[in-house]
Amino acid sequence: MDRILALLGFAFLFVVGVILNLLSCILYKRWVLFVVMVLYGLAPIIKFGTVRMAENMEAYGSSSGPAWKDFGTFVSTFFFLSGLGVPVVMKHSDLIEIEAMVLAWAGALFVLGSIVSYHYYRKKDDDYLYAF
Repeated sequence: MDRILALLGFAFLFVVGVILNLLSCILYKRWVLFVVMVLYGLAPIIKFGTVRMAENMEAYGSSSGPAWKDFGTFVSTFFFLSGLGVPVVMKHSDLIEIEAMVLAWAGALFVLGSIVSYHYYRKKDDDYLYAF
């Protein structure tokens, strides 16, 4: 039961972050911030794809499997952290207002907080940590 409540908490934090990002688009009618949401969607797809590729390579005796896992972690981390940087760059370019940037930042912090919390929780349980 404790595991289910923890997962529900992580999911709730993630959903709050996504809603804040959507509100930054909807309230200020600047849909260019939807790029942040696309980055959140691409990051786990790339991570799961590279982990799967690494497992297949290791099954066939290739030694480059861990490199693919590290590459997937690097790229997905870059995408998630871009969720913090893209709104700042858009504000600097006067594409969005400061309020939209603050909402997008709050959403990004909720999303990143849920991901970091999930990793900490999983690392406590397992020796091997899979993906975002």
